Amino acid sequence: MGDKPRFWALHAVYAIALIFLLTACASEGPEARLRATVAAMEAAVEAKQPGDFVAYVTEDFSGGRESLDRRTLRGVLASQMIGAETVEVVLSSPEITLHGDRATLVVDATVLGGRYFPDRAERLRITSGWRLEDGEWRCYTADWDRP
Repeated sequence: MGDKPRFWALHAVYAIALIFLLTACASEGPEARLRATVAAMEAAVEAKQPGDFVAYVTEDFSGGRESLDRRTLRGVLASQMIGAETVEVVLSSPEITLHGDRATLVVDATVLGGRYFPDRAERLRITSGWRLEDGEWRCYTADWDRP
């Protein structure tokens, strides 16, 4: 019987923490949610999880000069990650312009590691288009070049 108060106290703490977490997420504006999505994509690259990265990409994605679709983008990412000991991504603070349920994001990225360029850093300027789908930001277009 001595464990019951402890059991309920622990559940109360979890419930309060969950309420705070849900309140914090609900109060985040669209720009903060988009920044969080970009951070999750960065973490997916560093964890060498291309599937987790493309989870934030729309089914009708089109990007790059080669007009990559979502499936090809995943393949390109996977090929860079196979055999790479580490992949590190350093992003500048993104420039975000909101257009209702759409957004444009520009960020400078430095990528270190990868299968084909393991010993040098590659710098890219990435311009991407985003839209809200089921309340989540998804990238539907992207282009990149070397600054």
